[in-house]
Amino acid sequence: MNTQTRVASSLFAIPVLCLFLVSPATFAKDKPRITIEVVNSETSQREYTRTIPGRKGTSETSCDTNGTTNGTINDSGVGPIQTNSTGKANTNCTTTTTAATPPQTRTELITQEHVYAILPDHRQVILWCQEGFRRCDNLQPGKYEAEIDGNALFVYVPELSGKERRVKYRAVSLQVAPAAQPKYTIEDAPATSPAQPLANTKSAPSVKSIATLKEQAANGDALAQWNLYLMYEDGDSVPRDEAQAMVWLRRAAENENTSAQCELGAAYQLGQSVARDDVQAAIWFHKAAELGNRDALTFLGDLYAHGNGVIHDYAQAAAWYRKAAGRGDAAAQEELGGLYSFGRGVPQDEAQAAFWYRKAAEQGDAKAQYMLGGDYATGQGVPQDFAEAYFWLDLALAGKVTRMDPKDTSKLLEEAVKTRDNIASVLTPSDRSRVQERARKWFEDHPSTP
Repeated sequence: MNTQTRVASSLFAIPVLCLFLVSPATFAKDKPRITIEVVNSETSQREYTRTIPGRKGTSETSCDTNGTTNGTINDSGVGPIQTNSTGKANTNCTTTTTAATPPQTRTELITQEHVYAILPDHRQVILWCQEGFRRCDNLQPGKYEAEIDGNALFVYVPELSGKERRVKYRAVSLQVAPAAQPKYTIEDAPATSPAQPLANTKSAPSVKSIATLKEQAANGDALAQWNLYLMYEDGDSVPRDEAQAMVWLRRAAENENTSAQCELGAAYQLGQSVARDDVQAAIWFHKAAELGNRDALTFLGDLYAHGNGVIHDYAQAAAWYRKAAGRGDAAAQEELGGLYSFGRGVPQDEAQAAFWYRKAAEQGDAKAQYMLGGDYATGQGVPQDFAEAYFWLDLALAGKVTRMDPKDTSKLLEEAVKTRDNIASVLTPSDRSRVQERARKWFEDHPSTP
């Protein structure tokens, strides 16, 4: 199943990714961590073309028959009774025809990330992540703890809450650096070599271990079913097999594994390995949300905000966003701020909008930072403060806007530059210097924030 991020042009774009709440594989447990140094990371867009199957035309005819009967009875009291009757019947038929629809080809954009990093033994590796079901992180230069698993590298990214998020990257190129040169830049590196396993770093699971996992999955163990899905989906320790992956994904979802439910909903939303079906996507997101999956709470809010697979209902969208926002989901906090700002599904309240924008902005959400900067510039929901506006706009321009169509993102960033530069003209040089220093320190304190 190819992963991708669905782009939309409206304020509330629907993501199609799930943040998994369990260990990605049984075999990934208790492995020693290493420290890698990220030199640089790049994001880009590539086109993804998919075909939606056509539908055959249908024709259905239904008929309705009705009639009347008239008659007389003659009884003279002598001899047999005589009767006379006449009848008339009418038949009406209606034919309903549904026209055939041809296959449709759609081209969408997928965001992907390439990370250039150096391993502890001075080998240089290029890591790749494609946004979609798994969330990339736009890693900033610095040191991160990680685990090596075959061709994959699981990078641990610290969050503001003090917890860590485990992000999976694939190694697409591995290079060997001179032993006497512990650090070097990507530009100085030799030509990339074909993708290969990170040798001598991890032994593959034994056939016996895989057989045990399959037995547990066959006996109804939801976590084992989920792990088998990941293995077949990624081709980890077994040949990649999308059909088998979907079998185990569905079984895990039916056994109430919320990560599987969320991922299955995303598969239906994208039409990946299953026919695209927004109603089924809504059903599975709803199941996961009811069981407390934070990402599903946000995704369900997105569906109600757009009316995809469910009745368009901003009040319902606000209710689901609020649940996710209360649990710290930055995307939900930003979307809830937008609902309050425009009075959709909730009373219009600029103070509440600024409150939720700040929550998301403090977690590094670039769009929320832009919106909060605009609020400070105009005094909407917060006291007008040009220095504060400059600060948040400066952060937004250094960050990464997600969940928006690239064209809308470009327009937003253009507006952010204009607004910031206009504000700069009313700040003194010393004020600008203090704000820029504050922004620099903010990024030092939030190294994992784009």
